[in-house]
Amino acid sequence: MGSSGINAEYMGSSGINAEYMGSSGINAEYMGSSENVQGFIINHAVGGGTGSGLGGLVLERLSVDYRKKSKIGFEVYPSPNLSPVIVEAYNGLLATHLLLDYTEVSLVLDNEAI
Repeated sequence: MGSSGINAEYMGSSGINAEYMGSSGINAEYMGSSENVQGFIINHAVGGGTGSGLGGLVLERLSVDYRKKSKIGFEVYPSPNLSPVIVEAYNGLLATHLLLDYTEVSLVLDNEAI
């Protein structure tokens, strides 16, 4: 057991439960209850932390498991005027590489405009 009380054999390298990220996980549960899924809409921030890391991982798994379904992303990019954290711009740039590979359409939203 780790310090968080979660069994380490079920954890992936990123610390996310690998069972739920595979095709037998949550995605398959929702897909099984639908008759005809057209695609996926993903909303996340790309400034860092959970939005860019976990969002990229979810997009990657969706692209691998459901390659022919369309994926549309609404991404909130960081504004340099609002955030004092300097690495948000770099995280946004690195997350953009994943978005180019795994989404068909990405709608960019500016954090300052929202």
